[in-house]
Amino acid sequence: SRGLQDSLVLTGDLPLPFRARNVDKSIVLDIEYVHSPITRLDARIGYTDHDERSVLNADFDGLVADATVTWSPRENLFIKPSVSRSYATENGLYNNGIKVTRYGIEANGNIGPLWAWSGSVLREIRTFRYDLAAPDPESLARTDRLTRISLAVDYPILERLRLGLQYNYFARSSTRNNFNFD
Repeated sequence: SRGLQDSLVLTGDLPLPFRARNVDKSIVLDIEYVHSPITRLDARIGYTDHDERSVLNADFDGLVADATVTWSPRENLFIKPSVSRSYATENGLYNNGIKVTRYGIEANGNIGPLWAWSGSVLREIRTFRYDLAAPDPESLARTDRLTRISLAVDYPILERLRLGLQYNYFARSSTRNNFNFD
């Protein structure tokens, strides 16, 4: 991929033109395994080589994976633990190659014939190698830890209308204090 335009970044004391440019090579194995009528595994496991061709030259390579187990011990109960390791891009703010490790669990089901519920907890660790929004991109390298919690319940009022209540919590802690929030 190649960015649309150059911007100036400060590397050391020298401003240099920066344009996002990179070549990614990956090999991935997809796995779908149904162990029993109540248990299923969906996974992608592979290797990625990221060749950064900008002035920052921040190459990396490594394992990528995404796995989810779906377990349904009862007809109306689904539990899904998951884990993943990937590389992300946030165009405009950060360049390619944010290392992301994510793990969590989701569950949903019914309470009686009418009430439905769902819940999830997700933990994410994002390692930024640089931040293009900073005067010196490498000065804001950091690791953020994100926590997301969601709980919801809903009830049908009419045939095409449901009343729902949801609670969401989001927090981020960082190795740089000014990036923390909840």
